[in-house]
Amino acid sequence: MKSQMNSFLETLRTRVKANLETIHENEKKIRQVLSEPLSTDRSEKLKSYFNFSREILLENSDNLLIQKQLREFISKNKELPQYNEVLLTLQNQMGNENAENEQDESQRISKILDEVKSINRQMGLIVEPENSNSDESHLLLSRTIQGEILFNSTHPMFYNEQFYIKLLNFHIAREEYEICAKIKKARDL
Repeated sequence: MKSQMNSFLETLRTRVKANLETIHENEKKIRQVLSEPLSTDRSEKLKSYFNFSREILLENSDNLLIQKQLREFISKNKELPQYNEVLLTLQNQMGNENAENEQDESQRISKILDEVKSINRQMGLIVEPENSNSDESHLLLSRTIQGEILFNSTHPMFYNEQFYIKLLNFHIAREEYEICAKIKKARDL
């Protein structure tokens, strides 16, 4: 089971890295478009590139959240006696390589997460959670932005002022003022 989880983690990590490379390429294209004279075509290109980057960043956020939760699950289960016995046997057979690999893996995930956060800040596409307890809030924000969850009186964060401000700020940064008006109208009802 542990090997399956590690294999899944590796798959997610590979996907996140590939997505980051795609975002970097997309960023180069955005810089090229920004050098073009103002036009409707330029605006459409930028909107297309930003939407594509946003989708990738949202996917990466979800992937990193899954990685984090899986790592926590593995770490939490290490406390069980049966898990420790199996881990000790593997470590004896492999010369403690597993423990070193897990530490390296945690560091790689942290580096990738830092890079995603940096890109998020630069592009203003995703609002970062303030702390680890707001992962659920971050996920709800991502899903609301994607349109998977409607922002109305039944939304779980409808009356949360911080969430409301983050949602508005996201759409303001993207100059989506019609969406901002709909969000304000929903709150004013």
